[in-house]
Amino acid sequence: EGNTQVAVEAGQFLDTADDVAKLVVGNFGERPVLLGDVAAVTDGPDDVDTYTFLGVGPAAELQGIDTDAFPPGSEYASVTLSIAKRKGSDATRVTDEIKAKVEQLRGRLLPEDVQLTITRDYGATAGEKARGLIQNLALAVFLAVIVIFFAMGWRGATIIFLSIPTTFSLTLFIYYMMGYTLNRVTLFALILVTGIVIDATIIVVENIHRHFKMAGRSSLLGALQAIQEVGNPTIMATLTVIASMMPMAFVRGLMGPYMKPMPIGASLSMVFSLLVALTISPWLAVRLLKSKDADKLDSTGGFADDPEFAAEETGYKLHDTAIYRGYDRIMRPLVDSPMKGVVALLIVAVLTGASTILFATRTVQVKMLPFDNKSEFQVVIDTPEGTTLETTTQLAREIGDYLATVPEVTDYQVYAGSASPVNFNGLVRHYFMRSQPNQADLQVNLAGKAYRSEQSHAIAKRVRGPIQEIAQRYDASVKIAEVPPGPPVLSTLVCEVYGPDHEGRVAVAQQIKDIFDGTDGVVDVDWWIEDPMRELKFTVDRQRAAVRGVSVNQAAQTLAVALNGYDGGLLHVPEAAEPVPINVRLPLADRSSAEALEELYVYSQAGALIPLADVVTIEETTIPHSRHRRNLKPVVYVTADVAGALE
Repeated sequence: EGNTQVAVEAGQFLDTADDVAKLVVGNFGERPVLLGDVAAVTDGPDDVDTYTFLGVGPAAELQGIDTDAFPPGSEYASVTLSIAKRKGSDATRVTDEIKAKVEQLRGRLLPEDVQLTITRDYGATAGEKARGLIQNLALAVFLAVIVIFFAMGWRGATIIFLSIPTTFSLTLFIYYMMGYTLNRVTLFALILVTGIVIDATIIVVENIHRHFKMAGRSSLLGALQAIQEVGNPTIMATLTVIASMMPMAFVRGLMGPYMKPMPIGASLSMVFSLLVALTISPWLAVRLLKSKDADKLDSTGGFADDPEFAAEETGYKLHDTAIYRGYDRIMRPLVDSPMKGVVALLIVAVLTGASTILFATRTVQVKMLPFDNKSEFQVVIDTPEGTTLETTTQLAREIGDYLATVPEVTDYQVYAGSASPVNFNGLVRHYFMRSQPNQADLQVNLAGKAYRSEQSHAIAKRVRGPIQEIAQRYDASVKIAEVPPGPPVLSTLVCEVYGPDHEGRVAVAQQIKDIFDGTDGVVDVDWWIEDPMRELKFTVDRQRAAVRGVSVNQAAQTLAVALNGYDGGLLHVPEAAEPVPINVRLPLADRSSAEALEELYVYSQAGALIPLADVVTIEETTIPHSRHRRNLKPVVYVTADVAGALE
């Protein structure tokens, strides 16, 4: 127009639910039929497919919950926000900064009547563990130095004290170069070898100390002679320790990368401790450990070549020391008399064999890693397939009501139809995939270790029985999942059933499951086979559908829209951050039975309404079991835990 371009806009966006209700979808006579005349148009949330609640326990005050506004035993709808740190960042610092930011938002973004509770703080846990390990490391170093102080005096203790941080500093530098962070595993590796890394230094320094007390040797010559005497045995002893630890670095599976920093750190510490013992420690010994008779040395750097004169001058005789006399009194008879030596070896062999009986009699319980005293555990709920979300939620809330009576519980969270924020166990057990209506989790938080007398494992064992009783009323499977002390596994007991056909694998797995159920001390028995779930299969009769002018795709789409809904457009609300979908679906009552679905109508190609029942047949079947494979081989898993005399 006028040799210029003009933008043309037709129609307008839908802004409100009232705009949608006023859409014309047809006419009756000369009167238009509005969408609001044939459908209920509401602006609100979608159908509920998940439930989350926060329950308040008797020890809620320890978690910072206002028990006046939120009394123990109460339960509230909640929203969970999960935050993960980036790789390489400090978890403790990240959580501290998040807490500070939350405090800034209180009263400005967060209303005063909204309770915000930190239900899981792994940054604080990591900080607590790191501080505890560092304290243990400092205590180990202190005790080692004290022992050396009484044996060799303050000069010898000073040498040992300086050698330990030197060794660990070199180890931590190599850790840094290899990409390892300072965490619980690497710190534990340093504690593990604290008593070992000072062995080489103690051997060398003690022998130098002995030579300095002997006659006829100056500090330099005595140090060289001392190292020549114990150098080779010290090197061999160090290599032996490294050889015993390094195989752990080649463990396969999840345990391998989890434990790998430990053998690497321990081996590096041993190598550096040997270097320190053969270089820095002798240099310090020459500077700090002075021969008490140094002023009597002749011009050659030693006493006269008369040993008797040297002994008289120094007054030090090895054979007269208390340690030598005691050791000689015990060992000389065994060396001089072959019979006594054989008897001593037999006694050692008998005692060694007797010690192994302690395992057979269960006098000593053996396990790879002991239970840690954590402040949380998880309740994992699986109801039979086909159970509605509301029934699953009801079961979870009943368990929550019981947990609200346990004195050590500060709070708990219920997640029904949705996975709880993934934790250490969930990485392997795939808890993050639990999003079905028949699945629920409860995350239970306990009071800190200083505020309860029982270990978390004992509390988990105590609540298992009452929780199982509640679950039995719903025919549900419930498991108590504790935070593992080491890398997570599928379960304590895992049986893998392989076979040529699925039915045979299921039959054998059922027998194993029955054995687990009948074994005392075996709990939380489960298998990776779903319960049979009803399935209604609508099969379109192609011939009848063709006669009535209905396509198979059209019938399937009608069912899909009726059951799942259909996003027909977007509502552009000015104050909304994102467009709001306009979802079209049948009311719940009209899609809750096969009879209701049969009453649906499908448009034919001629525009006529054809009852869905005229073109489909309904068959009731069961959904096939899921199939699992391990190394490409079909397998059925049977899992269980242990709780009792042996665990």
